Amino acid sequence: MVRTAAVEVERTHPSAVVLALHPGIVATKMTASYSTHYRRLDPSESACATLQAIDRLTPENTEEFFAYDSVPVEW
Repeated sequence: MVRTAAVEVERTHPSAVVLALHPGIVATKMTASYSTHYRRLDPSESACATLQAIDRLTPENTEEFFAYDSVPVEW
């Protein structure tokens, strides 16, 4: 889906960045039971980190997958 969207968006917006972002494990009721072995991010921390990651990415990163901290995630 990301690849298809990237191809279509690039036709009319060549400087756009289309990618997948993982927000990290956000501390919510839903993640409370299964995230005991992982660091849970406060929702505002996840949002801020995700926005910072977006600011660092460029059109060359289109079609890629990144975590909230800008670390590439293998598909």
